[in-house]
Amino acid sequence: MEMGTSLNWDGIVETLGPKLYRYFCARFEDVVSDDLTQETLVRLVSKVNSGEFDHSKGTLEMFAFGIARFVRLEELKRNHHSDYEDSNNIDPQGLLEESLEKSNEIVLLRRGISSLSEPEQEIILLMVDQDWGHQQISQHMNMPIGTVKSHVHRAKKNIFNFLNTKGGVSYGRL
Repeated sequence: MEMGTSLNWDGIVETLGPKLYRYFCARFEDVVSDDLTQETLVRLVSKVNSGEFDHSKGTLEMFAFGIARFVRLEELKRNHHSDYEDSNNIDPQGLLEESLEKSNEIVLLRRGISSLSEPEQEIILLMVDQDWGHQQISQHMNMPIGTVKSHVHRAKKNIFNFLNTKGGVSYGRL
């Protein structure tokens, strides 16, 4: 994208803002998620205006989620949650019940997602919240597509087990 190209930033913020916010809500409190969403959007505008966005390498949304991923990892490190395998001590259940006011099943599902390893969690959130496919996730995370598929398979199995044990509900066989 050339620096002189004009974008409808209001429309972009209106479209990407809620998606980014949901992305951050899976791990952080509402206030922190709001701050991280704003930080991501500010960085997005800055990077696009400085000519760092290359449309031939992906969409503006993918670029924004690349920035969001970096912002999310910075926040985890800043708050001493950098051990991604054991970063599940942030329990989003209460936060999700307050902010989303959805059914217990949705809250339980989000808790199951938060119990995953960091790469599995990232991949599942992109699939669920952004409706991205394996190829988009592979490009976004700079990971072979086979590795993405393995993470998806493992994540589904782990969420299934979580729901059957923690949820107290039997969902049958996977």
